Amino acid sequence: MSTCKITKSFVDKLALPENGQVFYRDSELKGFVVRVTASGSRAFILEKRINRKLKRITLGRYPELTVEMARKEALKYLGEIATGIDPIAKRQQAVAEQMTLWQVWQDC
Repeated sequence: MSTCKITKSFVDKLALPENGQVFYRDSELKGFVVRVTASGSRAFILEKRINRKLKRITLGRYPELTVEMARKEALKYLGEIATGIDPIAKRQQAVAEQMTLWQVWQDC
């Protein structure tokens, strides 16, 4: 768990862990993290305490999502959290609203 400035060149140079996953935290934007897995996946996430619990929101995978795009997305989520909105609960609510009665019946 290192703290450094996350840039494109930094993410490109990250070594893969032998097993599991490793988190690299950004020194400039608190909560902005890049996660590297043993399988070679690199993803940007946002770590933030919401309702006293540490939550992780996956912003997207690298290189489909650039460092600049991920940073902007993280700032958007931080703004929502600062105003009292839980983005995870908001997403779950949207999925639940799209579910039909037939889908609920089949899940039982």
